[in-house]
Amino acid sequence: MSSIRKFMVFGPSDTLQRMPSVLATSSKPSHVYRYQTPDADETVDVLVYDEKPKMHQPNMSVTLILEYSARSLKIDVVSTGGRVAFRSALMEEVPLNEVVTDHVLDYSKRLGLTIQEVFETVGSETGS
Repeated sequence: MSSIRKFMVFGPSDTLQRMPSVLATSSKPSHVYRYQTPDADETVDVLVYDEKPKMHQPNMSVTLILEYSARSLKIDVVSTGGRVAFRSALMEEVPLNEVVTDHVLDYSKRLGLTIQEVFETVGSETGS
């Protein structure tokens, strides 16, 4: 099972540029990748979080992709793995993808950034 949540964050450019490094140091991802264009106008940061399998829990991985441009920060939270079938009522753990998403939302709100979730609509095709 995989799911994707997309966000757009708007605010001062120095705060938007600092957000990926702050998230990487505060949330301790398994892997961190960074790409920056030669003119330093755009950067792409990828943070990968892996959750160790627990009792009756399959392995879950969350990839956080942060694309910075001069005016905004586009965030994709892609989660793969996890439980696809019946989940026991005894399990009260918060899934890893929700922890990462809450961390992004909390950071944005604390610094007064504007964050919007992006919902993509599937276009209907008209045919003959």
